[in-house]
Amino acid sequence: DASGQICDRFSEKDPRIQVIHQKNEGVSAARNKGLEAAKGKYIYFLDSDDYILQNSIYELVSCAEKHRTDCIYFDSLLQKDIEISSPDLQFKIDELNEIVMEGPRLFSILIERNVYSNSVCRQFWNKDFLRDNQLTFEEGLLGEDGLFSPVAMLYGKRMLLVNKQYHVYRKRG
Repeated sequence: DASGQICDRFSEKDPRIQVIHQKNEGVSAARNKGLEAAKGKYIYFLDSDDYILQNSIYELVSCAEKHRTDCIYFDSLLQKDIEISSPDLQFKIDELNEIVMEGPRLFSILIERNVYSNSVCRQFWNKDFLRDNQLTFEEGLLGEDGLFSPVAMLYGKRMLLVNKQYHVYRKRG
């Protein structure tokens, strides 16, 4: 569909854009390749059918810098084109908003409150934290973030929950 060529043209115009051409080996391999090639300080994974709201990355970087986080967890909006039942995409834990804590503690609270989400699209990571802990995605898994997210969270020393919607999760027919 010429999407690779379109991306190449964008990268020629903007040096911040790095295009990686590789055989389709699944989302885990693609995420791992992105992690390996990343040059910035932070990592954000966005699924191809979703999007983020304006200023999301700017606000997340500002928050990460302010709190020196390993990871920030945040809310999503649900946009659905079909009627489906879906999980709540908001943490709704006001008393923990922007309070730094260790990953195991945050994990326990989210599980207890029945609001835990393993979606990496709702997580903003410090690249050095991921690399220092050798955290990558297991290739060949369906729902790869189901393993990655809790393992990565348990390594965290400076985890943060932000009760704000940055990501839009799209459910289509």
